[in-house]
Amino acid sequence: MLPLFAWLLFASGPGDPQLLVSGIDSLGAPTRDGRYLTHVHEDNLALRDFARGEDRILRTKAAGSREFAYFSVPSRDCSQIAYAWFNAEGFYELRIIGRAGGVPRTIYRNPEAGFVQPTAFTPDGGKILTLLFCNDNTSQIALIPSDGGRAETLRSLQVACVAEAATLRSQILSRGLGGRKEAIGRSGGS
Repeated sequence: MLPLFAWLLFASGPGDPQLLVSGIDSLGAPTRDGRYLTHVHEDNLALRDFARGEDRILRTKAAGSREFAYFSVPSRDCSQIAYAWFNAEGFYELRIIGRAGGVPRTIYRNPEAGFVQPTAFTPDGGKILTLLFCNDNTSQIALIPSDGGRAETLRSLQVACVAEAATLRSQILSRGLGGRKEAIGRSGGS
């Protein structure tokens, strides 16, 4: 069962918060301007338009398929959305689709990385900070080019790397990657 929560919109003046939308999973992320929210709706990748109060399905799974969308994150300009897709072969791959929908592009697939979780686009939209949880119980924090090039591992760990990835995500969202890769390399990462 997916976690559900309610998004709240706070008025600019005094008063109680207003419920904006409820019943949406927490597997997506809001856009920087707050107009949209990526999420999963009945195993499909969706985009919630807060102004219209509508969901738009961006990627649907085939009827009877085991495939489904999972974590997603919009680019800074909201022109594209990176998301995890559980494929018919039984592992997750990283895909990108435009905000209007269309044909998705698979930019990362590796059966050994059993799970992928996109967390943030770099400021220029050229790479996606992604968590890779591998079948051998190692975890990696990687930058995956949005054009589908080779993944750049920032750090490999023998345990889940969610906390460090959250720190990197914060840094990327606030000011870009900067010298973070070099600092990670000096601390023993790969």
